[in-house]
Amino acid sequence: MNPSPLKPITAVILTYNEALHIERCIQSLKPIAEKIYVVDSFSTDDTVKLARSLGAEVLQRVWKNYADQFQWGLDHCQAETEWVMRIDGNEYVEPSLQIELQDLLISLPKDIIGVYLKLKVLYDDKWIRYGGFYPLFLLRIW
Repeated sequence: MNPSPLKPITAVILTYNEALHIERCIQSLKPIAEKIYVVDSFSTDDTVKLARSLGAEVLQRVWKNYADQFQWGLDHCQAETEWVMRIDGNEYVEPSLQIELQDLLISLPKDIIGVYLKLKVLYDDKWIRYGGFYPLFLLRIW
C-alpha cells in the first residue's frame, strides 16, 4: 500500500550536530510532510548543509531549552498545514507509521487536536522493547 498523496503535516526538526542522522530523518518525513523546517542551534558539522540539500528550510537560533526552541520554531515557520509535528534530528518515522499517519490525520474528527506517538528506542540497532521502556507515549503532533 502506498501512502496517500496528501501531506497534512509541517515538520519541525530541532537539531545540533546531527549530520550523522539528518538525512534519514528528513527522508522519512518526505512522504507525509508538506514542508520540513530545521531549527538548528548553530551546528558545527554539516547538518545545515545536508538539511538544505534535502529540501528542508533551515532557521538558526541559539539553544535555550526544548520548549523554548520549539515554540520559537512554531512562531517563525510558516506552517500552513492542519498538523505540525515535532521531531529531533536523530529520530525518524518508519514506513508503517508514515502510512498510518496519512490515513489517520486526514480522517480524524475536528475536535481531536493532538496525536500521541509511541517512541521506539533502538540501541545498537536493537529495539528496546521490554523492561518497562516501551511504549513511551509522546505528544508529537498538534
